[in-house]
Amino acid sequence: MVSETYTGPDRRRTPRIRYEGHAQVAGKGSDGIIHSELCSFVNLSEGGCCLKSPTGFPDGAELSITFKLPGLLNIFIRCTVKTAWCTLYPVERCYLLGLSFLRLSSYDLTAVRSFIMTEVRNQKEIE
Repeated sequence: MVSETYTGPDRRRTPRIRYEGHAQVAGKGSDGIIHSELCSFVNLSEGGCCLKSPTGFPDGAELSITFKLPGLLNIFIRCTVKTAWCTLYPVERCYLLGLSFLRLSSYDLTAVRSFIMTEVRNQKEIE
């Protein structure tokens, strides 16, 4: 079954940015085995992120994620996320994961929000 593609206006409540960092993701994969994988970011928002992963994770899976934002020395973001969607990305022989932040401390949320807003401002200055 092929789902229809949504072509209407973007329904996101907060901006998302392209991000080239990495994240350590751990949880039970689609194969039922616990995995700990180094994944690459595709994008980041206050509500979650998209990652490239060597392992697929089932929709609805709760995973732990750790990542560092540039400019925040020795501050790592650690939180629980939920897999919103997972799809095979054959071009790069990996999976794309859509992850929603579930438990993100107010301190970490402030750091993520600040980083995104700085990046959005910097991007507008370039254009």
